[in-house]
Amino acid sequence: MVNSLYAHGFVGSIWLGYKGALPPWAVIATNSGGVEVMNVRDNLSLHFVRLPDKMFLPYSKPEFMLDLLDKYVPDAERILYFDCDIVVKCDFSHFEQWTDFGIALCEDVNSPISPTDPLRYQWVRYFKQHGIVVRQSDNQYVNGGFIGLSRKAKGFLDTWRRVQELVLEDMRSANADVHLSHKPEKISGLKDRTYMFNRTDQDALNIAKDTTEESLSIADSSAMDFRGIGFIMSHAVSKIKPWEKNWMMHVIRNGQRPSPTDRLFMEHTTSPINIYTPCERALKKAHLKDDWFE
Repeated sequence: MVNSLYAHGFVGSIWLGYKGALPPWAVIATNSGGVEVMNVRDNLSLHFVRLPDKMFLPYSKPEFMLDLLDKYVPDAERILYFDCDIVVKCDFSHFEQWTDFGIALCEDVNSPISPTDPLRYQWVRYFKQHGIVVRQSDNQYVNGGFIGLSRKAKGFLDTWRRVQELVLEDMRSANADVHLSHKPEKISGLKDRTYMFNRTDQDALNIAKDTTEESLSIADSSAMDFRGIGFIMSHAVSKIKPWEKNWMMHVIRNGQRPSPTDRLFMEHTTSPINIYTPCERALKKAHLKDDWFE
């Protein structure tokens, strides 16, 4: 993700929230105030912020973005969040312009969901009990892997955080382990869409979308290469991520060829951060050759 941003014109500082150990390629130059800084190039630095061990990362998004705007980069005009399994495909200036039009979001592979779907009525009823009006004004369901907004729309992050707190409150009332909520099939009661927050943190973002008065700018699902190949970004939403795949074994076991996102991932593993040895890279590229899959 970092390499693809840099390749498409981003320069400056990228802030990364993380838990556990830093990746082996992270060479830390300074550590100040709990922020570890890696100087990648003269015009590119990574700022690693350790998040609480007990926090499930997808629930940290609005809080982390608010901390960045209020504490770490108070002079930032806009903020963009990307999941680490996204590869950027377009010039970075497009994202900057996008946030001028409204809160930047992308439709999910599961979009659309009808305004009269029972799920939407469940959301309306639940949040009405908490004094929040959820509007059923469109059928767009957005992906939780990307969001961009200008500082003047910062209030949306507070709304998202509050909605997320209420989602978690309902999950806890069902004695659900929220740390497993990225695997709904592992939690009794969350295994299908009869539970109104089956998609947990992503549902919270969509509910916030349906409560805000802020302007929205929602790209269709091709913006993440979900339905057809687009030009903005590519999102690896499969359970097995490109860096985890042995593509040869994957096609044998699952009958699935390497995806466009898999191939894009390999295009951005060298510069400015090199994540593989020459031998590892040669082997992975050999596995991507079309000859294997004929």
